[in-house]
Parts: sequence; C-alpha cells; structure tokens
Amino acid sequence: MSNKIENEIVSALITPKVHSKIMEYAQASNIEISGFGSVNPQTGVIYRLLPLFYQKAHSTETVIDSDILRQLTESGQSVSTNVWWHSHGNFPCFWSGGSGDEGTIEEMGRTYPWLISIVVNKKREYKARFDLFKPYRLTHELKLLFKWEIPFKEIEAIRQEVKDKVKEVAVYIPKKEDTKTYKGLHSTWMG
Repeated sequence: MSNKIENEIVSALITPKVHSKIMEYAQASNIEISGFGSVNPQTGVIYRLLPLFYQKAHSTETVIDSDILRQLTESGQSVSTNVWWHSHGNFPCFWSGGSGDEGTIEEMGRTYPWLISIVVNKKREYKARFDLFKPYRLTHELKLLFKWEIPFKEIEAIRQEVKDKVKEVAVYIPKKEDTKTYKGLHSTWMG
C-alpha cells in the first residue's frame, strides 16, 4: 500500500556534474538507459554516479543484469547507492505503471529502506521522487536543486563583496550626430 502525499514537494540536492552526466547519458542513447548513483549520508547531496552497468534496452525498458545488482548488494555498496535514474528517450517524463517504473521502484524497495528515482528525456526534462519503504511506505515528488561546489557562506561573502565594491554608474552614449566630434571608442562602433 502506498501513501502518496499530494501537493507537497520536497527538494533534493544534486551536484551540477551528476545532473549533467545523467542528461548526457540520455542524449547519447536512442533508447532507454538507466543507472545508479549515491547520496552522501552526511549532506544528503546526490554526488556521484556509478559506472554504467551492462544492460539490455529498447524504447520502453532497460534490464540490468541481476548478477551485477546482486554483487552490488553483497558488496555493501547498495547502502550508499540509493539513486536510480533512467531515461524515457523522446517520451515525456512520467512514472510508468505496472511492471515498468512503479514495479522497478517496488522491487528496489526490497533492498533499500529508501530510494530517490529520477526519470529524464532528450528534452532535458525530468521528474524525481523519494520513496520510503521502511518502516512504512511513503512517496514524495521531488524538485532537484543544484548543490554548487562553493559553500553557501562563500556565496554570501561574494554577494556582499560585489555589493560593497561594485557601483553602477550612468554611461554617456553620444548621439549619432555627436560621434563626428567625439574622440572616444564609441565613434568606432557607432558609425
């Protein structure tokens, strides 16, 4: 049984590099493609993608070798691999029902206590969601926010420094008829 929370959007942080890589994988494939990533447990940021696994795919599905998934689980990496991403090629971003996306998410819930799922397409659109499987079942729509490499305090300091040191001034642009007597650079580009 799934408890979907309507009208409530939760945010997830993702590095621009990871977001770009997912989008480029989607661009490079003419069929569906899927992979996995990791969330940093201390910061909650989606910060890396695992190498692409061998998979069989067509226009509406990808199948990753179950031996690879079993090895991932047995190695303990599945604990930090709580991101599943996939593309829908040229189709819209949505959660396909039945044994499609919804079935895959439920299947992954047997291994993971929670999961972030991302679906993208060639238009660079996306949908994302958070699924909690244990101790109870819950689904949230997610908005992906970029986690920039520069700390927020530095961003604030940069903004303050610009505010303190950069003053906007009015610029005099001579009229066309004044350019014949004006001896500045403007006469070059104003004709």
